[in-house]
Amino acid sequence: MNIVIIHTDFRIYWPFRLVNFYNFLEKKKIKLTVIEIAGMGSPYSFNKSNNPTNDYWMILFPDKKIEDLDSSTIKKRMFDKLDEIKPDVIIAGAIAFFSGAIATNWAVKNNKKLIIFDDAKLENVKRNFIVDRIKKNIYKNVNAIFCPAPDWDNTFKYFGFENEQIFYGVNVVDNNFWANKSADFIEIELPEKFILSVGRMIPKKNYFYLIAAYKEYISKTENPLALVIVGDGPEKNKINEFIKNEGLDSVYSFPFQSQERLRTFYYKASYFVLASKYIETWGLVVNEAMAAGLPVLLSNKVGCSTTLIVEGKNGYLFSPTNQNELTDILIKLHSFTDHQLQEMGKYSKKVIENWDINRFNSGLYDAIKFVLNNNFSNRTFVSRNIAKLWKGRYRPV
Repeated sequence: MNIVIIHTDFRIYWPFRLVNFYNFLEKKKIKLTVIEIAGMGSPYSFNKSNNPTNDYWMILFPDKKIEDLDSSTIKKRMFDKLDEIKPDVIIAGAIAFFSGAIATNWAVKNNKKLIIFDDAKLENVKRNFIVDRIKKNIYKNVNAIFCPAPDWDNTFKYFGFENEQIFYGVNVVDNNFWANKSADFIEIELPEKFILSVGRMIPKKNYFYLIAAYKEYISKTENPLALVIVGDGPEKNKINEFIKNEGLDSVYSFPFQSQERLRTFYYKASYFVLASKYIETWGLVVNEAMAAGLPVLLSNKVGCSTTLIVEGKNGYLFSPTNQNELTDILIKLHSFTDHQLQEMGKYSKKVIENWDINRFNSGLYDAIKFVLNNNFSNRTFVSRNIAKLWKGRYRPV
């Protein structure tokens, strides 16, 4: 049996998942082929290590950025490769992307089973009535959805999926790596006690809000914790300039870190904050922080917040538009003892235990078994023809 998984690129979190899933399927005598469309570019281009070098993992355009390719060029190369492999099941990224759109087209043409992985909720992306109808029709060609958790059910039921077509577990990290307290931690000069935030320096991450709330916190407390921010992106220089202009000597800005170095940041932090203000479909840095045993403070716009946060047990939620809410929580945690924070961190580890690679492997494998053993299909003449015309596009997220 042949399975293909395809997307724009598979960086950061994906190699760990896919290498493990390959080994998982190999034991069941199922062949997995991993296909990336583009080898250059990506929102995570600062992560130089892209994918393992092996015969089951390929890049269609290794020297191209996805934004430099048109749908016709991608479609021809993808169709040629899929025609060669002849997969029984295709697993692809969201249908809004080239990968999902073209995979749907090929699956319809060849009457093959299709699984789409997606972590966007209905409220994350505004669309008009016409686009909505088009998307519903395209989804009629999809046999199963692989999404994060039951909190996504309403989204995919809205698009026409039944309960039995929805599977969970896409957003996992290597919990064992982040929880490994016996590892040889890299020595990095850091404040003795600090609050940690990790993410790309882009508007949706809401760093100016975070820093403003932190500034208010330090004005109202004695011996406040430092704030350490880790990441790169287009707003990096503006953020650093803002920190300098505000005279915030206790805010430290670090560039993107390798996983080995980042583990040291989690290990030494008191707790973690993610203040995203919109379209944070999940927030995998939260998984990392929780696996490392940290309490987490999350904006209520972070996708995983309703799934991973148990209010008051392992963290707190706040509005990303009300600075006072975050400031009040920072002040509240400032009164906590080290023991109280450690107990919250232990609860984080307990919650995230169920979000490991086994969840990914079993969830995706269950989806594969379902589509192979069921003729569940809503494909119609109209939906097939719309899928043939739908091209998708590049969506940096």
